[in-house]
Amino acid sequence: MQPRVTTAMNMELIKQVSEAEIRQTAFGIKSNKTPGADGMTGLFFQPYWHIVGLRVIKDVKKFFETAVLPHEWNFTQLCLLPKKVNPKCMKDLRPISLCSVMYKIVSRVMASRLKCFLPEIVSETQGAFVSGRLISDNILLAHEMVHGLRTNPRCKEEFMALKIDMSKAYDRVEWCFLKELFIRLGFEGKWIGWIMTCISSISYSVLLNGQSHGFIKPKRGLRQGDPLSPFIFILCAEALVHIMNKAEVEGRISGIKLSRDSLSIQKLLFADDSLFMCRATFREGTKLQRCLKLYGDASGQEINFQKSSITFGGKIDPIMKRVLGEFLGIEQEGGTGKYLGLSECFTGSKSKMLEFITDNLKDRLNGWYAKSLSLGGK
Repeated sequence: MQPRVTTAMNMELIKQVSEAEIRQTAFGIKSNKTPGADGMTGLFFQPYWHIVGLRVIKDVKKFFETAVLPHEWNFTQLCLLPKKVNPKCMKDLRPISLCSVMYKIVSRVMASRLKCFLPEIVSETQGAFVSGRLISDNILLAHEMVHGLRTNPRCKEEFMALKIDMSKAYDRVEWCFLKELFIRLGFEGKWIGWIMTCISSISYSVLLNGQSHGFIKPKRGLRQGDPLSPFIFILCAEALVHIMNKAEVEGRISGIKLSRDSLSIQKLLFADDSLFMCRATFREGTKLQRCLKLYGDASGQEINFQKSSITFGGKIDPIMKRVLGEFLGIEQEGGTGKYLGLSECFTGSKSKMLEFITDNLKDRLNGWYAKSLSLGGK
């Protein structure tokens, strides 16, 4: 992987943090967010900034000078939110980290600096959390690819698309992999030290019925709820983009071209939602498997085969479809499911296409959000 972070970018990332930058960050934190382990929210810091502001500025500047986080800043409570009604195991729960306001100030300062340079660092196939890129771009391209597999003479006879779901993507990221990746991308050592301190100095307790229980010291993973985590994760996915690009350049994997002169599209990424296109052959299927395994072995990511799906070209032999699906370990056939919350393929019926709006509304009224709505609101 060639370095992408220039000297000028590094100078901006590691420049001295100003008082105005810290104050602006502190006042940008939403005051109604759930408090961390210390019980403090932005609602306390903002109106009393004239009293606590100087101490906050001093402590935050001290971190950027020493790269040492006080334990109480990075002690995090885990709130487990159910993904479905009556959860029975850990995979049915979503762990949200309740970070302290002091940590959020440090994290948001770094995140605001980093996101300015992401469009130049992150490849164009990644559509999440990058300024100037929209989720709708990925949705429209995905629809074009799926539609091409059904109707385009160049695609429907020999191509397939795989929607890959990563199991607990944030929780499995290996820290040693991240550090090596940041070095390869060209980040300054001082910046890497700040990032790795924020990631690796954390400890958890689990919040149950309003009370903290247990003590957990993790060895890997990114926190959901940390302002830095989304940007770090898309940088992590750049390793996969690099592997796939190399495979395409070497002719091991082919992307879809909807016309003779159009660009070849081989992958679409939106954070951990990935769509890969290649020829429906054992050769390219094997090469794609090896690329995903190489990335998984290095980063710690694992494919959730139950949630992944595969969409074949309309004229591919049914027996070939079944055999290829078994070979790749993905038995669920796609094309009728969802990608980034919308149907993978537009149908002729508008009522069917927009059914998801009614379904989402019903789920919210019957679930967690119903508690905060009045009868009139419902």
